[in-house]
Amino acid sequence: GQRRREEAARARAGERAAEEAAGRPRPGDRRDEGDRRKKMVSAQARREQVRFAVGRGLSQRRACALLSVARSTLNYMSKMLEKDVAALGAMSVLSAQYPRFGYRRVHVFMERQGFQMGHGRAWRLWSKGNLQVPRKRSRKRVAGSRPRPCIPRGPGQVWAYDFVHDA
Repeated sequence: GQRRREEAARARAGERAAEEAAGRPRPGDRRDEGDRRKKMVSAQARREQVRFAVGRGLSQRRACALLSVARSTLNYMSKMLEKDVAALGAMSVLSAQYPRFGYRRVHVFMERQGFQMGHGRAWRLWSKGNLQVPRKRSRKRVAGSRPRPCIPRGPGQVWAYDFVHDA
């Protein structure tokens, strides 16, 4: 019985150390990630990186293996670009027609015109086309505490005010 208790105590002590290590992040620690860079998420970005590597003298097979890209996908052309051209053109026309409307309101107009899209695609096209609502310019206000010009006391004292007040 004594030996079993000791073994259980040792096992619990080991678990506790593992739990403590996994429980809280250590300062400046990136854990298993190490010092690797961020992942290239989109397939298009990975394909462009393969083309870049091949242009720098690496073989296509080696570049694909290093960047985890299937060689069969290298010549794939996305159909989304063809779909987006018409929608982006219509969106820029609406943006020019209604300059104070943002992407949400333009999205409603686009759906009325027959373009089926969600809010996410509308936002993506809006930002891709560099469309944005122009900032409202602040109204020019006349300062009430501005000092009035001095009244000339004699001839030839201040001649510039004549032209200003004349205009």
